[in-house]
Amino acid sequence: MVLDDWSATAYESVNFHVLIDRSKHDFGNFHYYKQIEVENVTPLMGPQEGKGSIYITGKDFRDDFENAKLSCRIGNTLETAQIIDSETVRCSISNKLPLVEQGESLSVSLALNSYSWAPSIYSFKPYGIFGLYPSSGPISDSTNILVTGKGFDNELKENARCKFGTDDNYAVVEAQVLDNENLICKSPSEEMSLPDDADQVISVPFSVAFQEDIYYPYTEGPQKFRLYKHPVLTDIWPVEAEVGKLTEIYVTADEADGFWQRKYQHSTFYY
Repeated sequence: MVLDDWSATAYESVNFHVLIDRSKHDFGNFHYYKQIEVENVTPLMGPQEGKGSIYITGKDFRDDFENAKLSCRIGNTLETAQIIDSETVRCSISNKLPLVEQGESLSVSLALNSYSWAPSIYSFKPYGIFGLYPSSGPISDSTNILVTGKGFDNELKENARCKFGTDDNYAVVEAQVLDNENLICKSPSEEMSLPDDADQVISVPFSVAFQEDIYYPYTEGPQKFRLYKHPVLTDIWPVEAEVGKLTEIYVTADEADGFWQRKYQHSTFYY
């Protein structure tokens, strides 16, 4: 029915129906098209969740026939695809990808019907964050932060960096990768400051990245780093204690630059 030497722009539609107990049930048309070819995928690394895009280049990409529904598949996760031209497709990563163990990756492919996946030798390595330790630090000092996650030990680990803040107000610092699940960076001591009308503590989004900014490389998630102003100590009592004896010590801070603590209401805490 379909010849191997079909042109890339050709397709054939045939009626599709099913016979059940000698009764014919019509399901519209079934469309034949030439299978696409995947020749390159870039980038092959990106955040587990965020705004990243993957570009696939190849041959015979199209969406000009009835019921065409382009999709990318990263591992077992389906993502939407948009044709740039007959040789380029952009896949937008909108779903959270699973993190994999070191040495593993997620296969990448493309289909014009979201089902018949083209052969592909390319795979994608996601990275993501589990937690920050500590998750807070003084605004005036650089705090060493241990970041745990997966996917850190990659070919771009020399470009690892941490971002504190939003897209409109942020600071970026270098990071050092320890292994595939741990990296270290320092909170910025000079690049960021609390607004004059801010409380003594404020939380800012935290993310990591490895690739160039054009690929939207920063992770997105619930992780935040809490910045606070150092309390100004004014008094301590008693000023001495007996060795080997448990003694209560009271520390007093300036009223304008005092201590802060979490505020609890019912089962939810606020900062």
